[in-house]
Amino acid sequence: MPRFETAHDFPFAVAPLFAFLLRPANRMALALPALHLQLLEGPEVLALGARVRLSARRWGLSREMLSEVTVFEVDALIVEEQRTGPFRAWTHTQRFAGLAEGRARLVDAIDYEPPGGMLGLILSAAAIKRELTASFAHRDRRLIELLGG
Repeated sequence: MPRFETAHDFPFAVAPLFAFLLRPANRMALALPALHLQLLEGPEVLALGARVRLSARRWGLSREMLSEVTVFEVDALIVEEQRTGPFRAWTHTQRFAGLAEGRARLVDAIDYEPPGGMLGLILSAAAIKRELTASFAHRDRRLIELLGG
């Protein structure tokens, strides 16, 4: 199964970063505009068992994804797994760690299986990795803009 992993150190503490990312509505402000990401359904704040339904449009194709929080540790870990959606498998793990001087590190790992069918012809593992690299670079810049630093 392909894996994408990235880490970023932020100039603010873990608690505000974790609290910001707990809100599905906040995540919409972090997405690449080209994804046309929309929150269709979800709680105000994530917790264990929470489900989030999103819609995205890319390359003229619209897709929905339903994910569920399967592991949750305050200020430390969030794991979300796709329940329905375009990928054969998708698990997003976010690990949070405090650093010296009130800074935070966020490590994201995504284990995935590209979609099958026609979409799979467009979304190879290499194409997904390129999209994720751009998406997380954008997210990290936006987090710094929105949370300060």
